[in-house]
Parts: sequence; C-alpha cells; structure tokens
Amino acid sequence: MRFAFLVVGIVLGIATASVAQTGAEVVLNEKADALYEAIRQGDAEAVAACFHEDGVLGLNSGVVFGRANIVEAAREDFAEGGPPMAFTRQATTVRAELAVVRGVSELRGNRMHTMNTFTKEGSEWLVASLQYAPMQSGE
Repeated sequence: MRFAFLVVGIVLGIATASVAQTGAEVVLNEKADALYEAIRQGDAEAVAACFHEDGVLGLNSGVVFGRANIVEAAREDFAEGGPPMAFTRQATTVRAELAVVRGVSELRGNRMHTMNTFTKEGSEWLVASLQYAPMQSGE
C-alpha cells in the first residue's frame, strides 16, 4: 500500500511540475507578445519596459546595453522606419530563473533568427537579452 501512495505522489509531483512550467511558458509567451506588439506599435518606452534594467539588445548594427540606452536606440530605429515586424514563436524553454523564447522575425523583408532570453526578477519575467541573426538562404 505504501508503494501505491509513493507512485501516486510521484505522478502528482510530476504533473504539478509540468503544470507550473506550462504556467511559466504562458507568462513568457505573453511577455514576448507584449514586446513584439510594442515594436509593431513603434512604442520605444514600452519596448524598453519589457527589458531588465541591465538588458542587452543585439542587432546587426551593434549591441546596446541597459534599459535607458535601449529606449534611445528604439526611438532612433523607429524614427528611421523601424516596424512593422512580424514574430513567429517556435519554442519556449524554461529553466528555473532563466528562459528562452526562440523564433523567426521578419523586418523590412528580411527574415532573422530571433532569441529572447528572459530572467526572473522577483515574480516578474523581464527580457535579459534580445538578439537577431540573419537567416541564410534556404532556411
């Protein structure tokens, strides 16, 4: 009988862990959606608000460090005809206090691999880094 309780406890533990991760994935996907909606809207402040204070934005043109610099870089990019950008999520991976939302972005006819790394600060997930890399032909 004790063995049966042990098995049930293990199954419930696995199910609970699975539900908790799914909950984190839902939150992270919503955060990624909010980030890309802010980009589509051309709202530099909303884009920067998605980032951790020490966040990093890696673009083909260079790397931007810190939320204050990210808001300025976003303003400049939007002024130069930044959005619209489409983002298609491919996978969300959660590992304790770190998570990755990976996908493909399309901006001005260019397709790019996109990697959004999130960090958990308290109960809130914030973008730690956002990087783009051009796709090779055929990808």
